[in-house]
Amino acid sequence: MKWLTNGTYKLLIGKEKDINDITMIKGKDIALSKNTIIEYATDKILEKYGIDPNEVNKVVVPQIPARLEMLQNGKVDAATLPDPLASVAIKNGAKVIESTDRLGINPGVLLFTPEAIEQKENEIRAFYKAYNKAVEYIKNNEKSAYIDIVIEKAGFPEDVRDIINLPEYTEAQLPSKEDFDGVMDWLVKKGLIKKVYSYDELVDSRFIN
Repeated sequence: MKWLTNGTYKLLIGKEKDINDITMIKGKDIALSKNTIIEYATDKILEKYGIDPNEVNKVVVPQIPARLEMLQNGKVDAATLPDPLASVAIKNGAKVIESTDRLGINPGVLLFTPEAIEQKENEIRAFYKAYNKAVEYIKNNEKSAYIDIVIEKAGFPEDVRDIINLPEYTEAQLPSKEDFDGVMDWLVKKGLIKKVYSYDELVDSRFIN
């Protein structure tokens, strides 16, 4: 079962690459991770501008730090990265060609198994209570009040401290049906799942007040 999370993914161009418009990305190398939210975000960004994802050369680099390094060293033309490493790349000269937040795409979710839903209702309710308290705390406090623990617990590099741009977090909510259907259609077209699931089959609203 799933609930919406907040996050953004950026399609970035290397600082030495002469690509100033997304239409110039055709035939170029884009580093990403295969069959993941990163590839989905990349495909949706390209499709928004009428570009077939098959018109670019997808270079599979599962490790995000390695992807960042390849982008910064000019080994690939572009890469799709999440924050905070996208912010590191931008600080070091990479250019943002497009991002999911600009396009209103939000495919990230939290997942629980059906067994957990049925057997750990109190724990899940407590989890969301804590989640919402954390959102409220972030909204009402300066970044300096919590950024150290975020870096420590998430394992982010120290140099993101001053450049990290956190998303605008919202309290726990359900994903939109539009985002759900978009992901489901993508999974089916790529042959990653055989059955088309409905929104009601996978989204449980009982814990969202």
